Amino acid sequence: CFRFLGHTIIDISAILGQDYIPPSVDDSVCKEVCRRCKNNTYCWQQKYSDTQAQFSRCADAVSAGRQISFDSWFYSQCDKTEQLVQAFQTANRLATTQKLLHSAAVHSRTMLQGQFIAMADILRDITTDAVQQGMANTAYTHTASSFLTLCGKKTDYCICYQNPDRCVVKTRDFFTQDEIYRFRAKLESVYSCRFDQPVKRMNGDSMIYTFCSVPLFRADCTIKTADRQGECGDVCESFTSEGYTYIVLADGMGTGSFAAAESRTATAMLKSLLTSSVNAETAIAIVNIALNLKGTGQSCVALDILQINLYDGRCMLYKAGGADTIAISGGRVQHIYRDSLPVGILKDTGIAQFSFTMNNGDVLIMTSDGVEMNDAVCKKLRLATEKCTVSQLCDCIIKETKGQDDATVAAIRLERV
Repeated sequence: CFRFLGHTIIDISAILGQDYIPPSVDDSVCKEVCRRCKNNTYCWQQKYSDTQAQFSRCADAVSAGRQISFDSWFYSQCDKTEQLVQAFQTANRLATTQKLLHSAAVHSRTMLQGQFIAMADILRDITTDAVQQGMANTAYTHTASSFLTLCGKKTDYCICYQNPDRCVVKTRDFFTQDEIYRFRAKLESVYSCRFDQPVKRMNGDSMIYTFCSVPLFRADCTIKTADRQGECGDVCESFTSEGYTYIVLADGMGTGSFAAAESRTATAMLKSLLTSSVNAETAIAIVNIALNLKGTGQSCVALDILQINLYDGRCMLYKAGGADTIAISGGRVQHIYRDSLPVGILKDTGIAQFSFTMNNGDVLIMTSDGVEMNDAVCKKLRLATEKCTVSQLCDCIIKETKGQDDATVAAIRLERV
């Protein structure tokens, strides 16, 4: 993600050229003084060569820090020599400033690109270490390894993980179907949940068996956006990784292509981080840093991130400037909202966090700020939840939204597998 952001930074040298040359000093002076002079036709048509030579000599003099002087014949034909001297000095200062600014801009853009790429390398190493070290359960590993030893199985390693629950075994002594059945039963007694058939993968002359627990729930999710003129600035995506379903709703500032680009960037970064076992709070903080580093002054995005544990229904909802979220459970409607700022504005995110549990059949409605969720709409949702699909619920909300702002709705129903 950071490498992607690094390459999206505009290199000003590509626009202006590596050898950027601002408008010449003598041309600037001519536009400033001579254009309004009543004698400009005489100087720049009848006496063009002589006038041009005078201006070029003066430009060289002011660039070298020497005093500006004109030939006697020029003094006799021009009554604006004092204004010309001042204009030459001003134009020279402006040209020098433009060159310095161009050089600084090229240098700072290159340096910022390097910082993004360096941060990408650091983040990759941190993520790899977290995945390798952070989730192993030593007690479960000892129990599973001891069971395999008692069964006479020789293994290179046996490691049990949690969140999600799984066990990875590498061995040259391949499992029979009966041994797989007995080991699955042991894992189910250790973890107190069901395990699926293992995924097998050859590694040289060894076989790696990955036993994964079976989630209790699945999330039925539908995302819909109201039809508006132009490109929608909202981006919403749903994905599942390691026993969790995530719904990310990003609402870029304003509307149109710029808002959509910022939303896509934030969503892509969050998806990459969350599927790499980075927790949501840290992922939001990283996106906030990235948008601040872009330094455009308008790179702010309102975020809603819903994380559903498919094994027990526990949920975490993170809001950074996000709009109202509606939870519908047992015929009751609950609003989930707390004031917070979008990411990309301040160094500290100050996100709002909510923890709750969804049960079988519960519905959650996530919306962008262009959606109207008044009492009348909420009443319709409460009455329609049990008999309508999540797609129909989205249609009902979109139909009630009359504004011109971008409007996106995500409806999620938790269902027992």
